[in-house]
Amino acid sequence: MTVWVPPVATYEIRVQNYSLGAVPVRHSRVGSFLLSLLLLTLTSCGGSDGPGGTGPGSSGGTTLSISQTSVTMSFLGATVTLNAALRDQNGQPVSGTVTWTSDNPSVVTVVAGLLTAIQNGTATVTVSSGSLSGTVAVTVQQIVSQIAIVSGADQSATVGQALGDAIVTRSEDAGGAVVAGGSLRFVVSSGGGAVADSTVATDNQGLASTTWTLGTVAGEQHIAVSVQGSTTTLLEVSATGLAAEADSLVKASGDLQSGAIDQPLTDSIVVQLQDEFGNGVAGGEVTFAVTGGGGAVSAETVTTDSGGFAQTVWTLGPTVGAATLSATALGIPTVAFTATAMVPMPDLVAGELSVSPASPTSMQTVTVTVPVTNSGTATPGTSFSVQLLVDGVEVATQTVAPIAPATSADVTFSAGPFAAGERAFSIVVDANGAIAESDESNNTAEQSVDILAQTTLELGSPITGIGADSSSVLLFAFELTAEGGSIEFTLVDGNVIEPEDADIYVKYGSVPQEIGVDYLNEPSLGTCSGTTPDTNETCRINGALPGTYHILIHAWRTFSGVTLSVVTDPVVQPFDIDLVFTTEPTSSQRDAFETAVARWESIIPFDMTDISFENQNQDPGSCGIEWLPAISDNVDDIRIYVRVDSIDGSGGVLGRASFCTYRRSTKLPVIGFMEFDDADLAQLELGGSLTSVILHEMGHVLGVGTAWLLTELLSNPSTGNPGADTHFVGPLAVAAFDAAGGTAYSGGKVPVENDGEAGRADGHWRESVFRIELMTPELDSYFEPLSAITVQSLADVGYRVDVSQADAYSLPFLNAADARQQGQVIDLSNDIWIGPMIGVNASGRVGPVKRR
Repeated sequence: MTVWVPPVATYEIRVQNYSLGAVPVRHSRVGSFLLSLLLLTLTSCGGSDGPGGTGPGSSGGTTLSISQTSVTMSFLGATVTLNAALRDQNGQPVSGTVTWTSDNPSVVTVVAGLLTAIQNGTATVTVSSGSLSGTVAVTVQQIVSQIAIVSGADQSATVGQALGDAIVTRSEDAGGAVVAGGSLRFVVSSGGGAVADSTVATDNQGLASTTWTLGTVAGEQHIAVSVQGSTTTLLEVSATGLAAEADSLVKASGDLQSGAIDQPLTDSIVVQLQDEFGNGVAGGEVTFAVTGGGGAVSAETVTTDSGGFAQTVWTLGPTVGAATLSATALGIPTVAFTATAMVPMPDLVAGELSVSPASPTSMQTVTVTVPVTNSGTATPGTSFSVQLLVDGVEVATQTVAPIAPATSADVTFSAGPFAAGERAFSIVVDANGAIAESDESNNTAEQSVDILAQTTLELGSPITGIGADSSSVLLFAFELTAEGGSIEFTLVDGNVIEPEDADIYVKYGSVPQEIGVDYLNEPSLGTCSGTTPDTNETCRINGALPGTYHILIHAWRTFSGVTLSVVTDPVVQPFDIDLVFTTEPTSSQRDAFETAVARWESIIPFDMTDISFENQNQDPGSCGIEWLPAISDNVDDIRIYVRVDSIDGSGGVLGRASFCTYRRSTKLPVIGFMEFDDADLAQLELGGSLTSVILHEMGHVLGVGTAWLLTELLSNPSTGNPGADTHFVGPLAVAAFDAAGGTAYSGGKVPVENDGEAGRADGHWRESVFRIELMTPELDSYFEPLSAITVQSLADVGYRVDVSQADAYSLPFLNAADARQQGQVIDLSNDIWIGPMIGVNASGRVGPVKRR
């Protein structure tokens, strides 16, 4: 084959004639594919004094280069492209004619440098151009790359026997052509057994075969087929081994039991029919018969299942003592089972103790519960005692009525307080031995309980000299006897030199618990907290209820010489809504905002823990609200930023509102915002509904509809599930809903709007049920009541509220449509801002960011 090598753009070419000297011929360029060649310079035929055809040489200074000097091809039909190049004495490309030939085209053909493998063998490909030539040695040798099953797969035979048909495979190369003369290896890979020929050469059709004798384990077995010398399995062949003839009957379970006379034994009698290799034999018949002591079996003749098992239930006879049963199969020795028949007796078992609270203090009573189960065969004839002992000393005893077999009764004790330290709690059932039992060893249960030290704090008696090592926890308790007013707990550190840090947490009714994921593993805030970066802390609780207040002091750093005190104050610190206007409203609009603030502050009368951003500033534009300013001061109790500005003119987006920063401990808001279109606000003012709209939006900032997901009180949200029965499950709001006439309502309570996009749905009361209530997504231009349902929903999310401030309201139901016709409807859909919510601790430190 002759190929013209054309001059193409890239490199300058010179041709040198040694007799005439260097003569510039012309400038030309060749394609970049020639630059990638692995050049081998070959001598022209009849060329220089060097060795012949494959050695270096030239013709008039021109050389012929070939990309490869040898090629090996592993499958028939494989192709390889060779490249040749003519260059002058300066290494620059030269155009010319190149001819390709194969001396053995039955093995490999060549067309314009393209080699094609035809059959196994060798050939020499010659490349020539004028007096220049070179050769390439080519070898075609097939390699097995895939093995296919021809016949013999998925057979079955009795274990230990040869399969009826040979395993026949076909070997193929990567092109799908059969490979003759290859060497394959057959190896048993699972199930045991053997193959007759483990190494087999493929014939002219690429076929190889062997016979397979199965192993002795019933079930699926495998052989792996690979190329000799390779560890890669190219084919796996499976077969199924079937159990041989039944050879024996063995006991599987149920022997040597004890039971009550005339009662079935607890466990079934189970045997397995096996062949000589221990495989279960299916389909055999086993006969069960009582041979001593009387009684009966539930099934006398049973066919073995796929695993060779047969079972029956043995009911003992009326005779006390040994009882026997036999199992037989045709032609196989009998097996015998033995049982002991006894007079029915109870067996009282003490279960695992449960102690609540799990980490009680030295000032708390504990509740101890233990299940007592009768695992026997008879009901006790009389009541029995259950004792609670602490450190081996009896603390309390209860009398328990008789328990029927296979039933349990929970026995509960209330005891304590106990001295601090590790205490051994134990339960003893039937301590006086009044009940005769089949097993007396399971009548006790024990558990070690760590009682935490707790000290009483009293009015007018500060506790001084308190100290603890880093990460330690100290517990105190204060008992308030009268309701009303406030309590203030303080820590005062007399050490002004050493850097110390103790934090205080107070919780009503129970001890604040470690929550782990909160700020640097500090304890939860409980009812109130003081967590400044030193040891001078204040924790104030407004509207305090009578009862026990548990104080936890956490040593953030080692401290000493600290004084803890408590004072009561009849003055209740009020809840404070701090309005900050980022744009100036009109005086009448400001009055409407102040009216809404006063209304909500009357509903939420009690102060909460302040949040200080002095050491942890909140950046401008936090929560994704670009106009929010930086916050670097103390917030008491919630700050609402208000912006009245042009959005899209009258009749478009009225506004949006929400909180965007919340207390991590209580999930109650700290920072929120309200944004209104000034044109819409003017229209609302003219229509007399401005105060209601502001009151509605401020409710969202406080958490109505916006804190429901965060506090896990919203059930079955409709976002992504339109039409779901979305409802608020706070128990106080549900009770208020029922009191407003919702007792007969058949859906989930309290029904939440489930029609529309996020911002309307899942954040308002359901319009079709409530109609004329302040926190539905549609308002009338006239007065809409702020119901006890809304007020109690705030109590459910964590506020202390005064429900007497709610407006009178009853659910309209059938009259709802008539009521809605009395005024113009204001659509507040999508007024809830959707975005990130930032959790902070009392020091303003940011924790997890959640998305609404």
